Amino acid sequence: MTNKLHIVGCSPRSGTTLIHELITTCFDIKLFYKHEKSIFRTDRIDKGIICSKHPNEIFYLKWLLKFDSSLNIIYMLRDPRDVISSSHKNSKNRYFIDFNTWSEYEELRPALESHPRFFVIRYEELVSEPTKIQRDLIAKFPFLKQKISFNEYHLHAKSSSDSIAALNGLRPISKSSIGMWKKNMPRIKQQCIKYPSISNKLIKSGYENNNNWLKSITDTHPYNESSPLPLPTSIFTYKIKFRVFRKVVVYLLHNVYKNLIR
Repeated sequence: MTNKLHIVGCSPRSGTTLIHELITTCFDIKLFYKHEKSIFRTDRIDKGIICSKHPNEIFYLKWLLKFDSSLNIIYMLRDPRDVISSSHKNSKNRYFIDFNTWSEYEELRPALESHPRFFVIRYEELVSEPTKIQRDLIAKFPFLKQKISFNEYHLHAKSSSDSIAALNGLRPISKSSIGMWKKNMPRIKQQCIKYPSISNKLIKSGYENNNNWLKSITDTHPYNESSPLPLPTSIFTYKIKFRVFRKVVVYLLHNVYKNLIR
């Protein structure tokens, strides 16, 4: 039997590379890819686990989960303030993502969260309690067989250069990136001006209980550069709807064909 494990996120810079490295290093995975791989481009195997990741592919999951019983999803959720404060070596260490990306991905999560093959991992819990998250993964997906503890992954990982760049270096799991937004107040002020809904969505997603945190940026001057990764301002454009429909139909037809020829 084949089990597909695909990793998506609340946006790029949400921890998808880290969880992918942990899973492919620490569990018995038959086929995986060194870095990002679209669910629509994964290869076929007759038996074992395929692990892939692409942070942007939450748009397709409603239909893929409905019609592909071998598909299992991990969704990485992270404090949006840390997401928008995160930089990437391949982008000359500039801020990588704006808040609208996180917001649009997160709008799709509630409709998927009750699905038995959809599992949410908060980045903050992963880096704080990796052993617990590893146990939770085994409980959620019993087909996973542990080889190595998450705490020791950095001693065994054979990461690609792209993954190492996304991780900003191969190193032990650390909580140091939690709350890094507090060292990037001008960036947070800029994003709050541009996207006034940030605070309410922090409360909705469980990252704040109220709006009191906004007081910390009252006297801050906003950052004045844009992020290097422009994305659509809305996922609900006709172009994206058509792309979702086309890719899902091709994926489902391909899976029907594979089942017929077995």
